Amino acid sequence: MKKIFNSFLRKHGLTKDVSYEINETQEDILQLIKKNSSEDYYSSIFSVFDFTTSKTFISSIKKNHFKLRLKQKSFTLFKSIAYLEGVVVQKENKSLVSITIHGTRIMVIIMKGIITIILSLLFTLFTVAFLFSPMSVIEYLQNLFIILLIASIFILVPAIMARKGIKYLKEEFEHNIINR
Repeated sequence: MKKIFNSFLRKHGLTKDVSYEINETQEDILQLIKKNSSEDYYSSIFSVFDFTTSKTFISSIKKNHFKLRLKQKSFTLFKSIAYLEGVVVQKENKSLVSITIHGTRIMVIIMKGIITIILSLLFTLFTVAFLFSPMSVIEYLQNLFIILLIASIFILVPAIMARKGIKYLKEEFEHNIINR
């Protein structure tokens, strides 16, 4: 089930896998991540605390695994929701950095699914009501417009922002860690 869910997220651009081969040691890369980040990782829900640090990322580093997200700045709310998980593996004199960038949290995706089901039921209800009651076409189209507006606000806009957050986090990671 998890494999199907992850393939769904990758297909729709809400998760992205990237690998880099770098001519540095594993320790150097992890030190660079530590240098560019505050090591007290917490969810973006508590991003009000981000203003207390001057670093670019908020991270958690354990052995060769790391998890990080962008520090919350002014006007970057949706960009700081994306986070990445990565691993650094030493191969001869090079290091392989494999990261998975997530556009949003799993709980948010589940809530979007529930909202989609509710909106689908409302659409079905209005369609049946239109067919079996004296509802006018204008009333039906008004109800349909409201459902589409709610769907775009709760589902489409956050999905677009998650994709932008993935792109922005990837660019920042490459700029500050990979191509510094």
